[in-house]
Amino acid sequence: MILKKNSYQKENKEGNSSLGMSFASPFSNVTENKNRIEEEYKKSKKEIDKAYKDLEKERNNLQKEIDKEKNEVLRKLNETEVELIQKIADIDRVKKQIIADSKDTLIDVAVSLADKITQGYVKNHPDILQNLIEVSLEAMRLNPNERAKLTLHVNPEDEELTEHYAEDIRQRSKNQIEIRLHTNAEISLGSCFMENESGSVNYDFTSQLELFRQKLKGGN
Repeated sequence: MILKKNSYQKENKEGNSSLGMSFASPFSNVTENKNRIEEEYKKSKKEIDKAYKDLEKERNNLQKEIDKEKNEVLRKLNETEVELIQKIADIDRVKKQIIADSKDTLIDVAVSLADKITQGYVKNHPDILQNLIEVSLEAMRLNPNERAKLTLHVNPEDEELTEHYAEDIRQRSKNQIEIRLHTNAEISLGSCFMENESGSVNYDFTSQLELFRQKLKGGN
């Protein structure tokens, strides 16, 4: 019986030993797999980190390029804006000049037309010159108690008519007013310019229209 027990124990020990070896083998494979997985993870992580850094670097470089292009575009836009403002200012200046030139042209045309109309009117109304001579006499403010000598400038075409008016004035003043005629082609038809040593009165239509022209154009 004892021999059998020992034989069983021996067989049992051998069985246990064989069984122990069979259990140890799977754990060893797990450890190896774990280590290999960790190494692969670390390797993959390094590659991922490197790829991320490269991507971040590329992103920064791209952002720099974008900022550079943006600044360039803004610079060009600013230059374009300045040029546009300058062009608008130039256009405004030209517009004002055109308006000013047009205004001067219109004034010249209007004054010239007024002069022609006036010349045509006074030619058909000789009494206008007589009235202007009377008004000029009043404007000279002559002393009725003193003898007055006046010079009357008229257009050559009005000389004959003016002689009649001058004689009429001499007679009405009882020789107190003496008028000496002087013809001047620069005096417009139907106008007159009266003067003496004390002053003068200008009723020349053309001269008055010229003053009016200068005033409209902004002159003094």
